[in-house]
Amino acid sequence: MAVQDTPQDINLSRYCVFLNTEGNESFWSSNGCKIENFTNTYITCSCYHLTSFAVLIGLTKDNIYLDVITNVGVILSMLFLTVCILTFIFCRSVRNVTTTLQLNLCICMFLAYLLFITGIDKTSNKALCIIIAVFLQFLFLACFAWMGLGALQLYLMVLKLKAVKFFRNHVIRRRYMYPIGYGLPAIITGISALSYHNGYGTKRYCWLKTDHGFLWSFMGPASLVIFINIVLFAITIWILRAHLSKLDNNITTLKDTKYVKVF
Repeated sequence: MAVQDTPQDINLSRYCVFLNTEGNESFWSSNGCKIENFTNTYITCSCYHLTSFAVLIGLTKDNIYLDVITNVGVILSMLFLTVCILTFIFCRSVRNVTTTLQLNLCICMFLAYLLFITGIDKTSNKALCIIIAVFLQFLFLACFAWMGLGALQLYLMVLKLKAVKFFRNHVIRRRYMYPIGYGLPAIITGISALSYHNGYGTKRYCWLKTDHGFLWSFMGPASLVIFINIVLFAITIWILRAHLSKLDNNITTLKDTKYVKVF
């Protein structure tokens, strides 16, 4: 199929599909089918099963305003992340375990945003696009890993309020911090790339494909970290509520004692 006189902001969306029948319902599905090659005159599809096939073609208009908003938002985020990184590096008075976690989180987010804004649409070079998608997966997984460590450190700090003495288990040690923050994302990304390297790079973006549920190699760990953060946040709020309530009672008792002594 040839399409002529197409405006510059109009793109063709091509889908290789088959007629899937379940019960009394029939619908077009792309499961098991993918586009091998296409030009303005033909499309080559590849499927691993036999049934009735078709090619769906539609016109999609690029949302220029959405692209501008995305780019401006990413650039502003990178600007503020740069300020945070410089603050954590050069202000020695604020250096501790918490700021170390935040520093690594800011660095990972900055690199992820930089790679996103410069390489997310570099689909013309397939090898480069795969590399960009792999590094984006690693950097965003590292962001979630450092966010999880930050939530855990906050929980440990709240536990310290209840402890009579300060113990070393109230602080995440560096020998555990970096293997979790960078090691686990590297392992997950490596396993994903080795198990299904064709899952990186779509026709429009250098990101993970949705074929065979491959997107869950990122969504799964990210959802797990979000769930753990929610649980730790709820426990932290509960502990703080109990501790502050007890502190208020002690202050009230102390004020009453002073009042009795004065009069």
